[in-house]
Amino acid sequence: MKPIRPFLTRASAGMVVLLLALTATGLPGPRAAHSAPIPASPLSFMYVDEGLCTTACGNATPDAIEVYDNTTLVQTFNTTMDQAFFYPGSNTLAPYKAGSGRFKCILGADSYGAAGIGNITSYQMAHGVSGMIQGEVSNIADPAGGTPVDVKTSPTGTRAVVADLSGSLTFWSISPQCVLTLLNTVSVPGASYTNTAFIGGTQVAAADPFSGMIAVFKIVANTLVYQTSTPAQLAGPNGISGRVMMGEIATGFNSSTAMAEVGKVSHPSGAITFIPGSPATDSGGGSQGVTTIFTGSSTLIQGDNNSGTLGNYALSPSMSWVSDTTTGAIYAEDLWVSPGPSPNATLWLNGVQNGNIVVCKLSSGFATACGRWVTLANTSGMSNGMVITAAHN
Repeated sequence: MKPIRPFLTRASAGMVVLLLALTATGLPGPRAAHSAPIPASPLSFMYVDEGLCTTACGNATPDAIEVYDNTTLVQTFNTTMDQAFFYPGSNTLAPYKAGSGRFKCILGADSYGAAGIGNITSYQMAHGVSGMIQGEVSNIADPAGGTPVDVKTSPTGTRAVVADLSGSLTFWSISPQCVLTLLNTVSVPGASYTNTAFIGGTQVAAADPFSGMIAVFKIVANTLVYQTSTPAQLAGPNGISGRVMMGEIATGFNSSTAMAEVGKVSHPSGAITFIPGSPATDSGGGSQGVTTIFTGSSTLIQGDNNSGTLGNYALSPSMSWVSDTTTGAIYAEDLWVSPGPSPNATLWLNGVQNGNIVVCKLSSGFATACGRWVTLANTSGMSNGMVITAAHN
């Protein structure tokens, strides 16, 4: 097994984690992963960052984005990205949608560059229905001087936020030609943000697992402005996700027992009020639950990285753990629901370390069966970036 490096540079590897499927007496155990194909909702293209460490590791092989048309590899596009870090709960790729709803660009967060400063990149897709990447457009050193590990785009697709493990977030505009322009950098002293989520369309929430705070920012014209920070219920909130229409956020907790929390964000003040039952504990043996995603109006799924399971949570009438579902992957990162959020759609996840992309069938918002979708052509990286498109562009 390759060494697992959840928070450190690749040069500091040293810990190997034995994956155990634990089941407490009297509690339902994880639902098994299926070897047979899992029925999936229509998928046109999938873009996955191979997550290769190049210059930082003295590796001559460039990092690349693999492009799949359903399960067929149609392109391996070499990039200038250098992924010296893998940070759980983050996603190094994000899509840009044109006004028609078609995907036109892919944005990338690059954790290593000149003088140790990472970059923010953009890639333009070819016109028509090929779905292939045409070329790199922007490659900009992180204005905050950090190591970008997470990029998210707004519901309209014209704005992006990048988190770089510092107390600063950079806010970007995206042109129809995929040109990135820095709008502003907003900093909070003493903070260290690992990932973000758009909520309500005009606010952004950021997780800080080091201070245990969740910060909320608002978008005013072309500027991202800090509102306030709320202490999380969990000691190290991470893997934040947002529900645009309902103004809710969720985070996980990178601990030996998986836990998740859900809160509602005030639009005027940015303050967070946690829902009844939050935080909830995974009682089925889920471990290191980081990434979260809303799958319906009252359901949440959490990726459990150390146990290779998905934790299913109900949010109504109060938040509670329901069951675990085995994925067959080492990690459960970069969760995507398509079409989503929809309780009976399909969920994809990135296994990060073994190159496996897994698909899971959803029933009433809960993962019921999972199986391998594809294995990346290059499995030597720590892939932590994935974008799913539901329609050809």
